[in-house]
Amino acid sequence: MTPSTMIWRLILISALPLILVGFDVGLVSAAIRGMRLELELTELQESVAASATYIVGAFGGLYCGHLADRYGRRNSVLIAVSLVVVGTFVAASSPGPICVVLGRSILGLGCGLLQAVTPILLAEIAPASKRGFSVACAEAMITGGNVLGAFVGFIFCESKGGWRSMFLMNSLAGVALLVFFYLQLPESPRWIAARGKTTEALALLIQWHVSNGTPSKQAEAEARTALNIQSDRKNGTGVASQRDAWNEVICTPDPAIRRMMLAGLGVAFFSQACGSDLAIVYSSEILSPERSNRAHLVRAAARAAHSEDHGGRLHGMGGMASMLVAATNKFRSTRTPLHRVHGVVGFAAEMSEFRITMLYSIILAAVQLPVLLGASLFFDKLGRKPFLLFGSVGLAVAHTVVLCGELQSNEVLIGVGLLCVILAANASYAGLTAVVCSEIFPMHVRAKGMALCFCVQQLVMGLVMLAYLPIDDAMPATGPWPFLIAVSCVATVFVWFCVPETKGKTLEEIEDMFRAQVVAANAGKTRIREGGGPSYGTIRPSA
Repeated sequence: MTPSTMIWRLILISALPLILVGFDVGLVSAAIRGMRLELELTELQESVAASATYIVGAFGGLYCGHLADRYGRRNSVLIAVSLVVVGTFVAASSPGPICVVLGRSILGLGCGLLQAVTPILLAEIAPASKRGFSVACAEAMITGGNVLGAFVGFIFCESKGGWRSMFLMNSLAGVALLVFFYLQLPESPRWIAARGKTTEALALLIQWHVSNGTPSKQAEAEARTALNIQSDRKNGTGVASQRDAWNEVICTPDPAIRRMMLAGLGVAFFSQACGSDLAIVYSSEILSPERSNRAHLVRAAARAAHSEDHGGRLHGMGGMASMLVAATNKFRSTRTPLHRVHGVVGFAAEMSEFRITMLYSIILAAVQLPVLLGASLFFDKLGRKPFLLFGSVGLAVAHTVVLCGELQSNEVLIGVGLLCVILAANASYAGLTAVVCSEIFPMHVRAKGMALCFCVQQLVMGLVMLAYLPIDDAMPATGPWPFLIAVSCVATVFVWFCVPETKGKTLEEIEDMFRAQVVAANAGKTRIREGGGPSYGTIRPSA
């Protein structure tokens, strides 16, 4: 192996565990539908089964802070992959809905750990000049897993019990990767240094910096500087310091860490609150034939309600609201619940129609990968903030296109809107959420800060997945898209004012940047208090 390829080999191996997470996301749409038909799930049970992985995974990611600091980044990944193997096996062998939820909850713990600890490992391994692209590789692995999962769903969606085969394939892949990671996965040199093994950590950093093309003397100087800075700051990995580190994350008196938490938690929240993952997880539902028929029923019910209400004399917003409520109620009284459709059209017939939507899901998932990789190549050149702003504005526009398609019952327009959602999300939040959240925290709270950000991200994602179907049923004419447009607009404002630029800085320099911002803000407040306002210069009297 040539020295120039060593650092990229380490980065790819460190990012590879997340392919298991993406595999589950890609196949869950087909698997949930198959479970609904075989186990006769209600809409509530279907929503719980789909969202359990994300909600439970949020708490799994939260515990990652303790595991990653106590046992190391590498061992945490091995534990997480083991949980994925167990969870998918339990789900594949489930006789009923309760065991399905149990298995997907165990799977969620493993996925949560992986998604929280892998970006930390990548951020601590990668050089500053390549950290944006390196951490974005983690999301690229999830996206690649999406494509594989959607393809597996396409293959097995027509076979009865095919959802069991989907979960079993994920479990077998996890076993193979577990053996590979045990032999090849590296440990973070910064974590090794925090445990007091400075010499070992220094040798690793020098080796990796030289393989990145840095001259040996410069590599040694950079490595010593990083480890010296690290040793001068609290490491937070000892047992006694665990509670102090959590207190400093949640109830910190340090204004710099408060700024870091605001930026990290905000990016994590809006990455899912904008509905970026709806286009993948519920793509088959959004584009299903039942949904198209439903849209026509809603319009027909609206026309009927309009004609029956005072001969069609409705005026103002109150009249429009009354017409919409009446249309919704009339539609609900005539439609067939989705989970009972198989009793009418038959299992094979519905799966044949569904396979067409799964093909579209594969296309949507395949589009993600080149967009994400293409955008991530510029994260370290153009910076993080421009892409986050582009993503927020782009999601607002894309949701507007989907809303227009819903109102017009135009499947082509809805499909274009979903494609735009994927493009905007994968050029911004998909790759940058992990980058921003893994690099803005200092070493002694990095694992716990990242874990808390991931917890918020997964909780919001789970709640969005859980709320989508009920909101879609309650608002059949528009769905949740007006809410998502509003949230995307708020995200644009937040990124503009609260997220700083971090490109090209080492992890230690980013911490110093936040502290310098606090000092500058305090100095500005002091000048205003002492001088009664900002100084705009001195006006000299004319002679």
